[in-house]
Amino acid sequence: MEPVPHTSTGVSSVIISPNEQEAEMLMKSLGFREKYKEKLIVTNGKDGIIYYKNGENIFIKAPEVQTVDTMGTGSVLKEGCLY
Repeated sequence: MEPVPHTSTGVSSVIISPNEQEAEMLMKSLGFREKYKEKLIVTNGKDGIIYYKNGENIFIKAPEVQTVDTMGTGSVLKEGCLY
């Protein structure tokens, strides 16, 4: 898990993308949950992602693909979200 600062728009923002187990641990902290819940994208591997918007959990199913190499997939996900 790594916060990703984004300043190309002139506005600094943070996206945190833990896996399911890391997110479960982080969300136990009320301070973290209140501060970052709208900036959290939980990755679930081949199942997809969950993110929080306007107090709602939103699930996006991953497309079915033939996996060749998973190197860099987390980085691509974060970059796509920032774009």
